Amino acid sequence: MNTSLLFFPSGRSVERCRQDAKVLVKKSKLSNFPIPLSAALDKVALDNGIKMPWSNALKQIKVTDVKKPQIAQMHLLGHALNLLIKKNLIDMNSTEDADSSYLECELLGKSSIINWNYINFGEIRLSVWWNFDKTKHPQHLEGGYKNRIILDNLPDHERKNMLPPKKAYTQMETLLKNTKLKNL
Repeated sequence: MNTSLLFFPSGRSVERCRQDAKVLVKKSKLSNFPIPLSAALDKVALDNGIKMPWSNALKQIKVTDVKKPQIAQMHLLGHALNLLIKKNLIDMNSTEDADSSYLECELLGKSSIINWNYINFGEIRLSVWWNFDKTKHPQHLEGGYKNRIILDNLPDHERKNMLPPKKAYTQMETLLKNTKLKNL
């Protein structure tokens, strides 16, 4: 049986899990309690999402159609493209290049951001940030992109900590007024 294309539910390949089991056996030989390879394989199968002995786990994997991550990513891009077409945000038959844009939406049950731009005639670049949480983005924590603060989904007490003090606003306003008067 060719196991190079089989994956456990954890996403690890059967070959990699077999190597993990061999490492467990080597480590156990260094201790006072060596374990046989069959027990290590059973433990690795359990750790990677199948609660069965190794031989039964391989049969279970063979029965289920587990997709590689690249295939899942292609399907995600297909769903994103279909959503953009359904909302009339892009036109696949257009001969003119349109502006780049993005859409914040829910895609396959997760909050997502879809970015797109037209490259050339009939070509589009599409990227999807799936299961995206703004509050964990580094620019969100640093005050936003180009000092524009992103305050979506923040509790009030955290929002107050993110805003600069009012004194900074008044200093900036007076500075702007003074420069406008001098330039006129």
